[in-house]
Amino acid sequence: MQASLDEYNAMCEAGVDTAFHKKAANMIALTEPPYYVLTMSVSSHGSFGGYRVNTEFQVLDTAGNPIPNLYSAGEVCSGTFIYDEYPAGGCGLNWAYTSGRFAGANAAQAVLA
Repeated sequence: MQASLDEYNAMCEAGVDTAFHKKAANMIALTEPPYYVLTMSVSSHGSFGGYRVNTEFQVLDTAGNPIPNLYSAGEVCSGTFIYDEYPAGGCGLNWAYTSGRFAGANAAQAVLA
């Protein structure tokens, strides 16, 4: 930990972050204790990607045609990573509720047709 702190403070003094390329204006040397160390691990708050869907939430095949009776909702139909509406945190829940409602209603309508 001390080596990491010393390295960071040296980068602050030089005004160049060679590790993460932080802007010099945002580099503040850590010289006044107390300091706290946390152990962390990799985790995810959601997933991205999944099936491509049309506005009816029908899953599309590789040619862009709807696959009969196959609907998708939530982050499973997010399209591509970082698309127009980023589903992070609570936004992901809103997307799941909204797309789930429409996908379910469209699927029910297709069954009754």
